[in-house]
Amino acid sequence: MDDNGDLIVTDYKTGRAPGQSHEQSRLGGVHFYAFLCEQVLGRRPARVQLFHLREPLAICTTPSDQSITGLERQATAIWAAVKRSCLLEDFRPKPGPLCDWCGYHAYCPAKGGNLALLSPPAADGAAVSVAVSSPTLGSSPTLGSSPTLGSSPTLGSSATLGCAGATVALYRRGGTRRQPPAAGGLGPAKLSWPTAVHRWDSAVDGYFEAHLRGRPPLDLLMYAASAAGDHSMVWLALAGVEGWRTGQGGRALLRGAAAFGAESVLVNGLVKLAFRRRRPESTGPRPLPLRIPRTSSFPSGHASAAFFAAALLRDGAPAPLVYVAAATVASSRVHVGMHHASDVVAGAIVGAALGEVARHLFPIVPRASGTGPGPASPADQEQSSPTRRL
Repeated sequence: MDDNGDLIVTDYKTGRAPGQSHEQSRLGGVHFYAFLCEQVLGRRPARVQLFHLREPLAICTTPSDQSITGLERQATAIWAAVKRSCLLEDFRPKPGPLCDWCGYHAYCPAKGGNLALLSPPAADGAAVSVAVSSPTLGSSPTLGSSPTLGSSPTLGSSATLGCAGATVALYRRGGTRRQPPAAGGLGPAKLSWPTAVHRWDSAVDGYFEAHLRGRPPLDLLMYAASAAGDHSMVWLALAGVEGWRTGQGGRALLRGAAAFGAESVLVNGLVKLAFRRRRPESTGPRPLPLRIPRTSSFPSGHASAAFFAAALLRDGAPAPLVYVAAATVASSRVHVGMHHASDVVAGAIVGAALGEVARHLFPIVPRASGTGPGPASPADQEQSSPTRRL
C-alpha cells in the first residue's frame, strides 16, 4: 500500500534492468499478479512495477481494462483446454529443446516411443482421489474437497485425478528415478547432451540475458556481427583485402573461397548431420531482423568459420585484430539466441583446427621461398632481388 492507500504490486529483481524494447515483455508477470488481485481480493492494483535493485530502477505500468480482460480470457481458455484434455484423456506432448535431456524417449510418442511400455508399478500405498471442479473467475478456485493424505505422498504411490468426469491415473515411480520397461521393450533413451554442458549453457545464457541483451548499442553490434558472418561474407572480404594489400589480387580471393567452401561443407554438412541439436527457443520478439538457419545447432557454423578465417589470415593481417573479430562474431550467436554456448565453443575449436590445416593447403599469402605459409623473410628477398651495379 502506498501513502494514499492504493494497492501497489512490486516484483523485486536482482538482475540488470532490460532495455526499453524489452520492457513490455518483462511486465507480463506483474500484469498477471494484478489479474489475481482483482479476482481474489476484488481490488485492482493502482500500479504494478518491476523494481531492479542493482540500478536501482522501477519499471511501472497501470493495469487497464484491456490487460485484465485479456488475461481473464487467456486463463479461461487454458482452464477449458485442461478440462477438455482430462475428459478425452488427451495429453499431447510438446517437443522442445529440453527433450534432448529426457531419459524417457522410449515411451514418448513424439520421439517414436510406445507409451504402452510404461506399466504402472505395484501399488505400495493407497490411491488418493481428488475431485477437481471448474473454478469460477471472481472467486477462489476450489478443489472439491481437500484430500486427507494422512502423510506426505511417497514415491511409488498412485494418485487418481478426477477432472470433469474423467479419471486420469498419475504414477510416480518409487526407488530409482528410472526403471526398465516391461520385458521386450526398449530401455530409456540416453541423454543426448551431458547435464553439465546443459547447466553451463543455461548459466551463460542467463548471464547474457541479465547483463548484455536488451542494450541497444550492444544489440546493434552483435546483430550486425552475426549478419556479417552469414555465408562467411566478412571473411571472404578480408581475404580479398589481404590479397590486394600483398599484391596477390584475385588469387588470394580464390584461395580463400576454396578454403571457406571446404570448411562449410565439412562443418555445416557432415558434422552437423551427425548431431542434429535443436537451437535455443526464442522467448520473445528480437529487437533487430535476423536470418534463422535450419541446420543443426551443434556446432556453430559462424564460430567455426570465424576461427577458421582467423587461422588462415593471421600470417598477413594483424593477428590480434583478426581474433577479436572472430570472437565477436562467435559470441554474437549466443547473444542473438541462435546457438547454445557449447555450440560456439565447439565450433571455434573445430574451425581453429581446420584453419591450421588450411594454412598449408590454401595459404592466402604464399611465401616467395622456403616452406610454410607467410611472407618471405628479408634474407630470401635480398637473395632473390636483382643486383644493380653502378
